[in-house]
Amino acid sequence: MDSEVVEVLKEIRDEVKGTNARLDHTNARLDVTNMRLESLENRVERGFEVTNTRLLLVETALHRVEESVTKGFIRVAQSIGEIRADVADAQQRITALEKRGKHG
Repeated sequence: MDSEVVEVLKEIRDEVKGTNARLDHTNARLDVTNMRLESLENRVERGFEVTNTRLLLVETALHRVEESVTKGFIRVAQSIGEIRADVADAQQRITALEKRGKHG
């Protein structure tokens, strides 16, 4: 009877050793997985940083373009105003010359 108990205990011990070995293997795999996840997380964070930097550069460039276009439209509007004034002045001169020509 004692030998049967000893045999059962040995079997339990051997199973526990096997379970521990499998747990060690699983823990090792989890460690590798965690390292890979940390590496991926770092790459993603760097990617976000690069993307954010690029977006800031694009935003700055767009702001400069917007300012430039706005200034350009202001200059065009001013030029159109000047042209209208010149045309109005020319029309007045033509009208004056036509009146002189009729009277002269």
